Amino acid sequence: MHLRKREIAKIFTKKSKIFPVLGLLGPRQVGKSTFLIHEWAHKLNATYITLDSSIELQKAKKSPEDFLIRHTENLTKKIIIDEIQKAPRLFDSIKFLVDQNRRIGLFTVSGSVEFSNISGVRESLTGRIGLNRLYPLNISELSKSKPARQLIDLLNGKINLKVNNVNLKKHKDTWLERGGIPIFCGLGDKIERSLQIENWIQTICYRDIQELNLNNLNGSIAIEILRLIAHEPLVNISVLAKEISTSRLSVQKHINALESLFIIYKLPNYANRTAHNQYSIFDTALLNYWLDIKNPISEKLQHKIFLLNEIYSQFQNYGQMTPEIFHYSSDSKSTVDLVIKTKEKITGINLYFKSTEPSNYELRSINSFLKKYPSANFLIFAPIQEVNKITKNITMIPWETILS
Repeated sequence: MHLRKREIAKIFTKKSKIFPVLGLLGPRQVGKSTFLIHEWAHKLNATYITLDSSIELQKAKKSPEDFLIRHTENLTKKIIIDEIQKAPRLFDSIKFLVDQNRRIGLFTVSGSVEFSNISGVRESLTGRIGLNRLYPLNISELSKSKPARQLIDLLNGKINLKVNNVNLKKHKDTWLERGGIPIFCGLGDKIERSLQIENWIQTICYRDIQELNLNNLNGSIAIEILRLIAHEPLVNISVLAKEISTSRLSVQKHINALESLFIIYKLPNYANRTAHNQYSIFDTALLNYWLDIKNPISEKLQHKIFLLNEIYSQFQNYGQMTPEIFHYSSDSKSTVDLVIKTKEKITGINLYFKSTEPSNYELRSINSFLKKYPSANFLIFAPIQEVNKITKNITMIPWETILS
């Protein structure tokens, strides 16, 4: 796949004028190193270092402060340190040097694990680091079209929409099949793609998970949890533990680890925060590795992952606060695919990939949700051509709209 310019560059540039340290987080091979080498290092005229290099890693661990001073040429040159979580002592040294000389944008660091899960990092960099996530390629990046933002307006309650005239359906279909991780998305051969995904999963679950330095993490258990989540996103910890023949505590610890590695998203129940969580695998390439991609259940999950990726990437890349995202299931058995809570609006969402109008049963569930949350809007994304206002608070939206 040819290099794609990443939309994160704009917000990254903005934060580089505010913070002494920039952080870029995201799962393995989502494109962090490519962005840092081909876009960010060139823009900053910065030195790029990766701690995947055993030589550099050894130096960073042995004398972190000397390592930083040498590579910054005594704090005069900007540096990028990729996979910094491999040498956690660097964080304290960065804090010390930043406090001595608070030069804006001096350090850029990246990692494939949530920094706050590394001992001491939260305390070291609070107030000093501007953190960003790199998500899989969104449709604008995949199609090399203008960055989309209409989804932000939709979820903030603005329904006066324009349907994008550009036919992006083929790019959406590609994303649903191959996801947005560049190395998978660029592979048209299904067998080769499956082999690459298998290697990726094993690297995550047998190697990367150990960087969290948590006791009793087992790669085989992590893989089995991912497989089971792919088949049943609504997770009952006790049922999972019984099926895998391990403890509830072990299942929860592995789920937390997979979250920290950005492999799954947790979606609490909006109606009852103590109820079972749903979990979503972050990319459809992984989902399709385990499921029949033409199964109706699979297609629903594909569309959900697709929409989640667009929400997360559009809100971040335009400098908006990341919305809270939930699933919904009430005591009356009303269900909603997603509930999105921004600082301005609550929005219920159902996802259609074949139907073009809601059934009476679905309308009852939607109206039950709106009765409980009367200030909310409800959107139904569907394969239609024009916006269809069903009631004051219920609107059917063409999928292509969110790509505008």
